Amino acid sequence: MKKKVLVFGASGVLGRGVCESLLKNNYDEYFFFDRNETIFSSNKLIHYVPITDLTNAGNVRTALERVPVFKDDKVFLFSTIGGLFGGNPAWDTEPGAMQKMFQINFDTNYFILQQFALIVKRCSGGGACFTSAFTSLYPEAGKTEYGAAKAALNYLVQSASLEGREIKLSVNAIAPFIIDTPANKVWLSESEINTETIMKPKEIGELVHSLFSHYRFVSGNVIKLGYRFP
Repeated sequence: MKKKVLVFGASGVLGRGVCESLLKNNYDEYFFFDRNETIFSSNKLIHYVPITDLTNAGNVRTALERVPVFKDDKVFLFSTIGGLFGGNPAWDTEPGAMQKMFQINFDTNYFILQQFALIVKRCSGGGACFTSAFTSLYPEAGKTEYGAAKAALNYLVQSASLEGREIKLSVNAIAPFIIDTPANKVWLSESEINTETIMKPKEIGELVHSLFSHYRFVSGNVIKLGYRFP
């Protein structure tokens, strides 16, 4: 039996932090998916898988076909895929913005989950974790399209966790408020928020590993990540 872990968006700030945390744990193989290959310093068995437009279901299927699995394997997946643009009231937002937000934040992860579940069906079980957003649970002005798309992702996670029981697949999501990234630090430098209280990517990786370690009974959760203790 082997434990295999897959990370979509491995070269981003969150993805790199999560990957570094997961590399410290006892997975047998790692599959890092991204447009850009990020080399990690590790003696673990790492496969770098290039990806293109994930709003195309065929591209997602092609990428995940690169992961070989056997009956006794356990597989785990973390997705950072998503994005935010805009920031205007709904009536001042460009036509098609809602569709674009759903394509980036919902469609991509739906296709990833769909293909990943087919992998899990061929092995002995596993877990998936997706990246939602705090605003999907606590709405904010200027984030109507983004928040709605992430709220749809929350529903996908919770409904898929019920369906996943049949194939021993757990499904969860994290919903961070602010993640410690260079771009966010620039913004926070002009605010009154203490950067020591925002979520660190490596700590999120530790949480994701814990979800995978307890996949047999932790499922269907959208975990709110507001402020950390400094």
